[in-house]
Amino acid sequence: MTQPGAAAPRLGHLPELDGLRGVAVLLVVAYHALANRVQTLSSGLDLFFVLSGFLITTLLAEEYETHRRVALGDFFRRRGLRLLPALYVYVAVNLAMAIAGSLGTPSLSGVWDLRTVGVESLAAVFYVYPVMLAAWPDPAALRMPHLHSLAQEEWFYFFWAPVFGRALRRGRVRVAAIVIGAVLVAVTLGRLVGIAQADPGLVGPLRPDMMFLGAFVALVRRWWLVRPAAQVELERRWVVAAATLGTAAFVASNAGGWIDGNRVVVATLTGTRLFAVFPLVLLLTAGGAHPVRTALRARPLRWYGRLSYGVYLWHIPVLLWANGGADLVPGTDVIRQNRPTWVFAAAALGGGTALAWLSYRFVEARFIAMSRRYRPGRQ
Repeated sequence: MTQPGAAAPRLGHLPELDGLRGVAVLLVVAYHALANRVQTLSSGLDLFFVLSGFLITTLLAEEYETHRRVALGDFFRRRGLRLLPALYVYVAVNLAMAIAGSLGTPSLSGVWDLRTVGVESLAAVFYVYPVMLAAWPDPAALRMPHLHSLAQEEWFYFFWAPVFGRALRRGRVRVAAIVIGAVLVAVTLGRLVGIAQADPGLVGPLRPDMMFLGAFVALVRRWWLVRPAAQVELERRWVVAAATLGTAAFVASNAGGWIDGNRVVVATLTGTRLFAVFPLVLLLTAGGAHPVRTALRARPLRWYGRLSYGVYLWHIPVLLWANGGADLVPGTDVIRQNRPTWVFAAAALGGGTALAWLSYRFVEARFIAMSRRYRPGRQ
């Protein structure tokens, strides 16, 4: 990948990545609010994972190129200050609602079970939710099923940050790329087998492949942009063409079906997802004009992208409350609907967005500012 002494242009802040987060969280909300009616829109979480892998890998590489070191302690402090405060508030509110429901509050009774929410809360704050999800006797009764993704993201950080930091220090970035490639191949083959055999256990919900894909895109971007400018411009047209086809494939990937009652995106397997997202993220972060970049710079999408973490956290309890409780569809984190679809959609977008704004304004923004003291180069 990037050779010693050669530095790729720094990423900086790209508004289109905020817009892509906005698209991702809208897909997640739409999936949870509409999946019982419209069997589409299941790729939002994949986008989040790809962006996480891409950004973390890029930031670590830039830190090493600038300071010749990777301060893992500061890295984890920044991630903790960004993610944990909003999560703790979310868990505390859910526990409060479960306690109120157990005391007989009419609007909450039967929606939040105190025992279930208590175990889920512990699993969430210690990032072991996927383990609990696999062992819980009645997964359909869970009330925080979407938190499995936060644990997966943290697992990725705990593994990849020290591994990649060591690879940077020892000049073994190519070895890191081989590790990523091996993970992608192994997981992709597993998913292909799972889809062919209609085995949901091999299809999800763990998605390390998408986070490692993001890391791989970051390494390819850095290798590509240190090449001669004329060569980069010559090759950019192929990236633009691939990104256009990839965007179309990503849209098509959301038109799926059900196999044995479990959602499987038949049209896209994992290979199609990889093809779809790879050139898109590469294009967005490597410069050059493209209609997708222009669309993702739209102010509403960028604003929603900044709220994406809060929207992701809060839209599920809003849906549960609007629905009057109800269990999950077996094998999914989709709520079995007792209300009209428009009620679900309005609750997810209206209530979820309002709570996300409050979370960002009064919790997240304060700790984001605090995390800046741990940025690379600050003493």
